[in-house]
Amino acid sequence: SFRKARMIYAYGFSIPGFYHLSDNSVCQDAHCIREIKPDLAVAAVADGLGSCEHSEIGSSLAVNISTEFCETNYREEMSDDEILGVIKDAFEAAYESCKQSAAEKDFPIESYDTTLDLVIYRAGQIYYGHSGDSGLIALTADGLFQPITEQQRDEMGYVFPLSFGKDYWKFGKVEKPVASVMLMTDGMLDTLFPFDIRERPPYIHVALARFFMDLSALKITVEGESQTQNRIYEFVANIDKDIVYDDKTVAVLLDSEVVAVPQPDEYYKEPDWARIKEEYHEKLRRIAYPHKSEEVEKT
Repeated sequence: SFRKARMIYAYGFSIPGFYHLSDNSVCQDAHCIREIKPDLAVAAVADGLGSCEHSEIGSSLAVNISTEFCETNYREEMSDDEILGVIKDAFEAAYESCKQSAAEKDFPIESYDTTLDLVIYRAGQIYYGHSGDSGLIALTADGLFQPITEQQRDEMGYVFPLSFGKDYWKFGKVEKPVASVMLMTDGMLDTLFPFDIRERPPYIHVALARFFMDLSALKITVEGESQTQNRIYEFVANIDKDIVYDDKTVAVLLDSEVVAVPQPDEYYKEPDWARIKEEYHEKLRRIAYPHKSEEVEKT
């Protein structure tokens, strides 16, 4: 649901992917947003691993337990390190809840495997925890969209889930003031960072990020919260299955008191996808057939 506070706007949803719709199986993504004070909110997203039988339970427990823990234990007077300590303990609480539930149901803990991304958003400041291949993007006060996290996968593409433990979990604070933050599971994250532009500045599909995260571009005060929410939901629900086949989860928090400095129009321009695609495939051809590239250069 779409909710408004005096300072923080928030929306989020989880939509079953085409592969789940095709066999009537459950959505393995989950999200939770908790509004604590007018200038404070907590949000989390989790993606249950598709190969794990009960991962939808794990993802649901992860977002609900971790955000509840933060809401209960956060104090206004806390230092940065103390806030990060709360997030670390929230990850521990989420994992322990998964272990307890699995034991009670006599399921192996691995069947609950899930990712987890969580933020505490306090008056333009972002504190975060990260595990797995979901991720976070921030729109900072200087007007730039930037990833906060890196996807955790091995060279074979296998995900490092919450159950891998604290040696793999990442925590931190974004040093710049943040106008908005978006949490996404990997299906949606990959649409913001398509393979063929990941090596090109600004490395992200800025026009699409702006659609989700820019308070002025969203026009919430003009359209109304419900209409804005419905428009974004419909857009995500109708993304072609050739682009996103997986479950689709988005959670966005926007601080109305942090104004992002507008960038030049070129920054927001839609990429020339046809040219980028051709250059990307040409690069692959040069890697696969270096001798042919040398022959072309000689001629």
